[in-house]
Amino acid sequence: MKKGLLGLLVVALTIVGCQNYDDQFDDLNSKISSLATTVDGLLSVQTTVSALSTKLDNLASTALTDSDLAGILTEVAAVKQSVADLSLADDLAGIETEVADLDAEVDQILEKLNELLTANAVINQNVRITSLAELTLAEDLIKTGEDNPNVTINGSLVVNTTGSSDIALAADIDRLKAVMDKIKVVMKTVTITTDEALTAAALQYIQGDLDINAATGSLAAGALTTVTGAMEINQGGDLLMPLLNSVAGNITIQTAGVSITSVDFSGLTEGAARTAAGTLALPDATSVKISGVLPTTVNCPKATTFVSNSTAAQTTTTITIDGSTDFSLGSASFSGEVIITATGAVNLAGVTSAKALTITSGGSVNLGGLTKIEASAAISATTVDIGAVTEISSSTVVTATDVTLTSLKTANATITLMGPATVSAPSLETAAQGIVAEDATTFSAIALATSTGTINVKSGATVEFGNLADPTDLVDFANVSVLKLHAQETSLNFSTAASMTALTVLGKQKSPITQNGQTNDVTLTASNTVLTSLVVGGTLRKVSLDATKLTGFSSVTGSTILDLQLKNNADLATVELAHDRLDGERALGITVINNDKLTSLDMSSVNKIKEIEITGNASLTAITMAGFSPAVEPTAKVTVTISGNALPGEYTSATAGTDTTPYLEAAIKDDSGIICGVKAFIDYYNGAKTSGTVTATVDLDKVDLYTQEENAQDVVVRTISSPLVTQALSAHIAADANATGFGGATDAIDSPADFALITCD
Repeated sequence: MKKGLLGLLVVALTIVGCQNYDDQFDDLNSKISSLATTVDGLLSVQTTVSALSTKLDNLASTALTDSDLAGILTEVAAVKQSVADLSLADDLAGIETEVADLDAEVDQILEKLNELLTANAVINQNVRITSLAELTLAEDLIKTGEDNPNVTINGSLVVNTTGSSDIALAADIDRLKAVMDKIKVVMKTVTITTDEALTAAALQYIQGDLDINAATGSLAAGALTTVTGAMEINQGGDLLMPLLNSVAGNITIQTAGVSITSVDFSGLTEGAARTAAGTLALPDATSVKISGVLPTTVNCPKATTFVSNSTAAQTTTTITIDGSTDFSLGSASFSGEVIITATGAVNLAGVTSAKALTITSGGSVNLGGLTKIEASAAISATTVDIGAVTEISSSTVVTATDVTLTSLKTANATITLMGPATVSAPSLETAAQGIVAEDATTFSAIALATSTGTINVKSGATVEFGNLADPTDLVDFANVSVLKLHAQETSLNFSTAASMTALTVLGKQKSPITQNGQTNDVTLTASNTVLTSLVVGGTLRKVSLDATKLTGFSSVTGSTILDLQLKNNADLATVELAHDRLDGERALGITVINNDKLTSLDMSSVNKIKEIEITGNASLTAITMAGFSPAVEPTAKVTVTISGNALPGEYTSATAGTDTTPYLEAAIKDDSGIICGVKAFIDYYNGAKTSGTVTATVDLDKVDLYTQEENAQDVVVRTISSPLVTQALSAHIAADANATGFGGATDAIDSPADFALITCD
């Protein structure tokens, strides 16, 4: 129904005359106003119709000029486009009766306006020019002087210069051209048969069919805008009618016996060009500019320029072109399978939705407006832009050196990327069926949480994910060189990533925060022999380094590591701690064992810590104790164990008393300050605890032995032992039979009474 209304409305508006038909146009506007309550888009049509009605009224008392008609037809094209853009599908049932009434009224207006045009026509008969005699008669009817007006023929036009026609001399052809160049409107069919190069420079409107048979000649009608019937053209060379916007039937281009070098029907808003049913085949054309929905087969292999301006939904088609200069389609929607083969670039920037899609291009492919791949797609080019696609729902294969995937969020089907060394999908969250990118040395999908699908990249690649649920989700896990996880939720043991040189793990914080809610551990072992760089941050339950080759460890400022374990790392020389607690989770733990190159450990940035074990670090000479402001809750179990390191100090053994000399108590000098640090730590928690417990054992490791005695002047004199005795503090205490007060479970500092003997500044 919409198409029928459109055709009638357009024809009505292209015909002008010398009477005032306000009543008809007022009624037409009334109908459109009624429809506009249901279809908002018709309001713009109403406005345009009203303006055209006024223009017709103003022309009522004047002769119709070329510029008048050109202006009317231009506005008709705008009306047609406005109506074509309407979507009446949802409201059609409710307005069917009103549209039928509107069609009837437009018919009445059309009839009356055709009468007006007939009355205003210069030639009120058929015109036939097939001989010199008929040419002379036509010259009597159609004056060709420069000041003579262009004419309307209220009938048909037939021109023939072939066969028995005696119109042959150059002068006669010039006379014929002069007559034809004065024809503006033909109210019936036009048939041109010629072996000459003819022109119809002023021809704008044909109320009927147009048939051009010029296999050995040509007709140039560059001003033509409207053919209300069908159009058939058999002509070689250049077919240039860029202003033609409406052909009620299709344009049939006959190619037998002719070589067409270019076609320009780029202005069409109604109708389409075909060389046969379902086909547009122009094997010699180097430039093709058309409009309308393309047929099932388009074959223009030499067309370096192929442009279709139609915005209508493109149905199933297979297009073969060169396209090395320009290839573009104006359709926003591909409703059927589209197959494109092009030597050059393919510009489909306006396409927002597509079904099955196959594109082979020697240049770039621009699908920058496409938001979803609904059916299978196979695209091969140098570069491919599908940056606006948010969802891929069917198998997609892209072969290119550069693929843009900026907006891709959901991949519910397998994606195969062949060629790109770098793949970046910053918005991708799910890839349920997996991604194959075997040429990618860099793969970045920082929001991706892997699940059922796998990611396959090139061996030795740099890979970035949000969360890697399992090592098997990354096919090349064993060969990955650099791995970055930006929102890791699950625990991973990286032992099988034996080729990994750099690792970044930023843990994702569980929400809501609960005690023991985190489940994301980072485990590195002796298998990670080439790992030289490690960054851990965010919120992690545990970070465990056991027998790695790392020379340094640092935590990200402001991060949380609930349990840090550094064990048996023979090359670990530096540890920089910048993480802290997470309120609502369990208190922290730090374990540092058998890291023989580590010389110092500073835990001052860490608060709310309840478990500390620092043992067996052969070069560790300095420890700064963790903080306790804020502190763990008084119900917590707090433990501190420090021994077997290289912490320096001095032990002055006790001296037994005699009848003449006093008893001298043993004394400890802690060169590292660790005992006093631990003392302050446990004193605080012993004072604060309720149901909690506090257990601490501290042993200095390289302690020099001194003896003491009081001289004749009652001054205590300390003397280093000879031979020099340097051993653990606990060993000195055990060997000192005169020492008293060390009453814990061991000879180290391990009880409140032991710590009470320590004097700290």
